[in-house]
Amino acid sequence: MIIKNEKKLTKTEKIKEWFEQNTEKIFRSSSILYIIGKNGKAQCKLIDFAHTEDAGGVTDNNVIEALQNVINNWKKLLIN
Repeated sequence: MIIKNEKKLTKTEKIKEWFEQNTEKIFRSSSILYIIGKNGKAQCKLIDFAHTEDAGGVTDNNVIEALQNVINNWKKLLIN
């Protein structure tokens, strides 16, 4: 289970890194979907991003903060 959680953590961090660079769109009501296949392969996808607005050259700090909270929770699971 630890390997699967580490993969989810890494993939979530990559999504957060993208949002830290994104200054084109702000996302409203989007979600992250985690999938674990029978073979143990982990996937992490951004979904439900139909509601976007122009960011006006700034980052979407709400999404970045939310993703950091998810990352912190995955780290807590890895420690325990």
